[in-house]
Formats: sequence, C-alpha cells, structure tokens
Amino acid sequence: MQNSLFIILFSIFSFIAADNIVLRPTNNNTDPIALIWLQGALVPNDRYVPLMTKVQNNSTSTLWVGIPSFPLDTPNPLDIESVIASTIQQLYQAGMPSTAKLFYGAHSLGTVMVQSYTLNTSLSNAIGQVLVGGFINRSYYYPSMSYTVPTLTVGGELDGLARVTRTVAESYYQFNRSGVSEDLFPVVYIQGMNHWQFASGEPTEWVKINDLEPEISDDDAQAIASNLIANYIDHIFQTTQNPLAARKVSLPVSLRKAVDATIDFILPIIQAYEVEGSRHFNAPNQIGGPGEKTCVLGKCSDLSVWTEHAQSVITGTISAFQSLNITNNYVLLSSEEITGGQHHLPHITPDNSTHILSITTYCQGDWELLDKEDTGVAKTSASEIGSKMASRQCSIINSTGIDTPFSVDDPNFCQQINTDAYDFALKIAGDRTLKRFNSFGQPFIFGLDVPAQAGPLWINERLSFKSVTDNTTGKSAIQVSSPMLKTEKDYWKDHFGPIPRPSWIPDPGCYHYCKLLSPARAMEWIYVDGLRAQKSNIANCTNCVDSDKSWCWIDGQCHDSTSNPCSSSQCVSNSTSVCACQSCVDPTCAHSS
Repeated sequence: MQNSLFIILFSIFSFIAADNIVLRPTNNNTDPIALIWLQGALVPNDRYVPLMTKVQNNSTSTLWVGIPSFPLDTPNPLDIESVIASTIQQLYQAGMPSTAKLFYGAHSLGTVMVQSYTLNTSLSNAIGQVLVGGFINRSYYYPSMSYTVPTLTVGGELDGLARVTRTVAESYYQFNRSGVSEDLFPVVYIQGMNHWQFASGEPTEWVKINDLEPEISDDDAQAIASNLIANYIDHIFQTTQNPLAARKVSLPVSLRKAVDATIDFILPIIQAYEVEGSRHFNAPNQIGGPGEKTCVLGKCSDLSVWTEHAQSVITGTISAFQSLNITNNYVLLSSEEITGGQHHLPHITPDNSTHILSITTYCQGDWELLDKEDTGVAKTSASEIGSKMASRQCSIINSTGIDTPFSVDDPNFCQQINTDAYDFALKIAGDRTLKRFNSFGQPFIFGLDVPAQAGPLWINERLSFKSVTDNTTGKSAIQVSSPMLKTEKDYWKDHFGPIPRPSWIPDPGCYHYCKLLSPARAMEWIYVDGLRAQKSNIANCTNCVDSDKSWCWIDGQCHDSTSNPCSSSQCVSNSTSVCACQSCVDPTCAHSS
C-alpha cells in the first residue's frame, strides 16, 4: 500500500523539479571524472553546492560534478534512471569528455536509492561511490558481502537520523567480517558532526526534529568531509589507471588516519553489541536474525554472553563447587511441543567428581519494529533480552544438597543485572562520549523487578522505559524496570497439591526469568538517544567560542569576554582566562551550578 501510494504521488508530481546542477572542474590535472551526487529527502539540490565545491577544490583529479534534481526534491526509484541520465547528458553538453569515469555519491535517503542503481554497473558504469549520512543496506551483508562497487561510508558522530551505531559501527563490523578490502570499502566517522551538516542552509523539519546538535561548525564539518571524499575519489581513480595495480593501491595517509581513528571510536560500541549477541553483529543465527532459518525446533546456534553473565549473578558463589559452566542459546521463548517445537527451559547439572556446576540458559531478543526497515533512525540494539535462567535456590540445592529456602531468590536480581549492563557501557564508552553524556545525557535509573503471574504473561511483557524525575538528583531520568518470573523448587506441589503433573507439562519449578537490558542498548543510549531529551546548546556554544567570545551556560547566551554574567566555572571561552571550562562538552563546568 505504501509503495503504491509512493508511486502514485511521484507520477502526479514528476514534473515538479528544479534544474540539475553542473559544476565544472577546477583543474585539468588528469583524465576527467564525473561525480553524480544525489540529494536527501526534501533537500533542494543546491544545498550540496558548497560541499561539492569543496570536494572539487580538494581533489587532485579533474572532477566534474552533477547534482540531479528529483521531483519534490526527493530521490525515488521511478525517476532515478532518467534523472541521472539527464544530468550526465548535461555534463557532456557542458564540455565533459565522453571518456570521463563515473563516480556516484549521495546523502541520507539518496544513499538508499543510489546504491542499487550503482550496483548495476552495466547501467551506471560506476567505478566507485560515496555514502554520507547513509550506508550499504543489510541485505548485502548476509551470508557474505555481495556488494561489489567500492564504497566510502561516512557518518557523523552526532547524526540523529543515520545513527553512528548503524552507519559506522555496524558497517565497519560487517565489512571486516566479510574480509572485503579496507582500501576499497573504508568506513569513517567525523567527530562532532551531525546529519544535516553534509548539506547547507536551513534544515528540513524532519531533520530539525530528529538530528542532534553538532559540536563543530558547518564550515569545519564540510572541510573534513570534502577532504575525505576527494581523497577517496582520487584513490579509486588511481586504481583504474593501471589495470595491473588495480585494487592494490593503499589508502592515502589522511584516509588511513581517519579509518584508524574510527576503529578506536567504535570499538566500545562493537564490544557492547558482541556481549549482547546482536543479530546485526556476531549472532545472526537467532529468532529475528538473518540466520533464523538455521534454528531447529525453536533453538538456534548463537548465544548471548550477557544472559550467561546474568545467570552467574543469580547463582552467586557456591563454595562446594570450584566453577560454574553456564551455557546459553537463543530460542523462541514460546516454543513448545504442541506447536511443533520443543520446550526450552533452564536446567542445572552438578558434577560432583569435577566440582563443576553446569547450567543451561535460554534467551530471545526483541527489537523496535522500524529496525527491520534499516533506516538508521531506529535503535539497532535489542530492546530487551528475554532470559530464562535457573533460580538461586535450586542452584544451591543441586550443588550442595542442603535444603535452601526460596527466599534466597528474593533480591531484585533483574534490577541488579540491568544496572550491571548500564555500568558496563559507561565503563567502556569513549572518554569524549562519556563527558558529553554526563553533561547533557538523560541517565538510566533502575526500578524494582515487576513480578509476572505466569510464563506466557512474562513472555509478552516488555522491559519498561519510563521517564521520571530522579529523587536523588531532581533531574529527568529514564527508569528501567524488568518483568520477572520466579518459581520455587516444589512449585507444582505447592500450587496444585495432590494433582499429578501431566507428563506433557514440564516441571515448572526452579526458574528465575528476567527481561534484561542489553549492554548494547545502554551503549546506544549513551552515544545517541540519551542526548535527545535534553538537547544542548553545544553548537551555539561552539560558534560563540570560535568567534573569540564567551559562552554562559546559565543564560545560554554568547557574550563579549568582559561582560559574561557567569562565574568562571559556568562559562567557556578561548579568549579569556576568566572562564574555567575547557570546552563546550566539559561536564565539570556545564553542570557545576
């Protein structure tokens, strides 16, 4: 229905489009190259002239640029061939030789449209492409990388639409996993840049609502981006000039440094997703993952390390045993024999000869619906990890033989484990990211476990994220609360008395189930979403300081250095020593009042 409406609208308005833009090269150093650049949704194509001009100035190649204009200023699949063809024809009419190599690039929605067009090399004749504020679609990742056109992927650290966890971290991880050449498929991030800064002028309303505030000026952002784009185009062009050396030329130094810096930046993100056992990273073989078809009777081969950690918290220290052997698998939590699957329930196995207590656990992830559409706007981490684990009571009884009361399961273990996830993310997050989050982020706090009355009810309940006022700080926070289900050892006898348990009903005792916060969700909150509720004045502060004035955090205004009403611990300036704050993301100053 949506696709049909999309086609109808663009058929009606296909005549409403501005002119294509042609930018002639600024030098004649080499054989000609053409860069065809596609606009983002509702973004007039002239908004990219400043960036494209900088790309030409930074390139050592003879670079022509064509910026097509789509109906309604929005790239669409119906018009892409004709609009690109008309743009190339205009380049020829402007004097571009017919021998020019063709390169493609795009921003935002344009990246979605251009990559399928570019991949058809018999149509596009592409030697490479650049995607900014966008990425190669996941459909090309699994089971192995099937995208063949060399591509530079560029993401802004503070991109609120094509989030850095998707654009940069996931793209890099998948390229690296597939073994594609980093020289042909580099992924880089730009520190402090947001989504809109690849374009110029007034942002669209959609961008205003969803983007994050940048920490660098528009000029600085485009200077960095244009240098990366120009260097990559020159790099790929060089590989086409000598067939024997093709695809063996290493990245230029500036790009190599950018890639190395990007790897350092995304390592904490990747680590958190791996601990989750993410369907988009290291655990595709799970319900809802691209490898779901490999699961048998509702049981999958991949696992969540975080559920294993959770079981160790619930079990605690058992002196009679030297070690715990906890295993995990992703499953369909609702799987049962009556529906053609099988029950997946935690199980405890003590080995008195080796003093090893083995516990099997099971879990299933859940995600935001829009993550499946792979837009970059939706969170890509699991919204929860529903984990079936064994109770502390039965862990102790099975390992020691000592009768133990069910009260040992009274602590709010789910709350404790969720706090661990948040603390883990805070501990490994990058220093700059952590400073920003401490200054402007909305923190997580953790509520008590919420008991569920039965297994099916627990499966259908979701980890809760509720906006509250933190009683400790008096500031806005998100309270995370976990649905929990626990059963004592003799659950059937205690609840059903002398009624025999049917053989087709598994023993319902010895369980402690939690809906867990994923460390990756905590990390994504710190890097992206936790910054949304309290949008800062970072950009205004940066522009103020860059103009040698002083920024006051109390009134949110830019002042002459001598007239700032803030105290020294409440203002930022490069021009006066009166202000103690070192930068616009210095948390000790920004919140000292």
